Amino acid sequence: MELNRKLVTVILVAIIIIVPVSTLVWVSWGPTQLDALTIEAVTPDFKNVDGVLILATATGSGRDFSEKVDLQVKYEGETVYSGKVTFNDGYLAYTLLFEEFSVGNGDYRFRLIYEEFSDTFDFELNIVAERLGVVASASHNFEEAGVQPWEAVYVYHVVFTTDWHFFTHKIDANEFASYQLGSLFVGDSKPLKVQTGPDNGCTVEVWFTTMGGQQSRIATYVIPAGDNLDTTLNVDTNGSYLYKYVNTYTVDIEIKAYEDRAVDKIPSGGEIEILQELGTQSYIDPKLISEVDQVSGYIMPQFGPGDYDITISYPNPQVKPSSDLSTISYTDTELLNDLPKAIGTADRRLTTLQRTITFDATDSFDDGPMDDLWVYWSFGSSEGIEIGSEQGPWADFKEVSFTYPFGEDPDVVNGRPFLILKAAYDAESAKAYVNLQVG
Repeated sequence: MELNRKLVTVILVAIIIIVPVSTLVWVSWGPTQLDALTIEAVTPDFKNVDGVLILATATGSGRDFSEKVDLQVKYEGETVYSGKVTFNDGYLAYTLLFEEFSVGNGDYRFRLIYEEFSDTFDFELNIVAERLGVVASASHNFEEAGVQPWEAVYVYHVVFTTDWHFFTHKIDANEFASYQLGSLFVGDSKPLKVQTGPDNGCTVEVWFTTMGGQQSRIATYVIPAGDNLDTTLNVDTNGSYLYKYVNTYTVDIEIKAYEDRAVDKIPSGGEIEILQELGTQSYIDPKLISEVDQVSGYIMPQFGPGDYDITISYPNPQVKPSSDLSTISYTDTELLNDLPKAIGTADRRLTTLQRTITFDATDSFDDGPMDDLWVYWSFGSSEGIEIGSEQGPWADFKEVSFTYPFGEDPDVVNGRPFLILKAAYDAESAKAYVNLQVG
């Protein structure tokens, strides 16, 4: 009996010790008891510009959470991505590439889901290239150089922009944010749209800078809290323009402004394609690009004279292949036709006694019918004032006579007579100076 009593005592002590320890072990190393799933941040990968980094945590008791979780991304209410991501020891750091979810700039909602737990994070994407701004020009003035337009080298400059969207500005107390429109010209127009938050309004100013650098404020709009500004800037003077968003409050504010932003950097390793088309003929010239926001190069016409369609395309790695923005491009038509070749002569020297001079353009030539040409004669100038001129169709003005008034001889250095021919398709010849001897 004494032995049995001791055995019972040992068993009871063991139960008292083992049960709490096993409970502790079960709680510490048993199945996960998840309490919360939290998306801490979604941020662009600014180094490679190829996606966003999603940071999330899973908290609770038991073993650290290491499970697969559903990830959804929505844009304007439509699901643009769904897949699974894996937590390791309660932590997630996952890069989602732009080409997997992006359909362009704007507001995206990221959502993680595990059983009855979920969390969302709203993210504004504003670094994707959506539009090409292209400037192209001949490498030299072919009218003065005496070459044909289709013989010129054309230099192009490409700027990548976001296109027009509402983007967020967080403005410190008594500070301002701004948006540079750049150089605008008479007849241009630009949207001016601002949305304020529910608690604080904003003042919007339009600033103008002349070509000479003189600045002035040309318009001011006061927007109350929770209100919108929706108007248009119509340009009536050439110059540079700026939108300035001013926070007149003693607290920080947040607004959304409608802007077409220049993209700071695009992914490396891509390329743009230059396509020339003339009728059924075409030529593609790919150009590699690096981690820059602007690309420059040159175009050499390949097929002689004609009306060229020039297309600059960018296969966009920052959007899904199924998106309308998977390739962004810019197309322009360049009229690279032969110009008329003007050649003008004078029949005699201009003297005090001989004032009537006959001017002759019959040595001129063109690729089309000569009778289609329009002729302009300038009989020169004296002290910057033109002495006389005549113009009209080829048949009537290929040869003209002009009598110079006494005392009005053209300046043979800066005021020589000249001839210009204009074709039916508006191609204009280089200015052909006439060798008129005076005195």
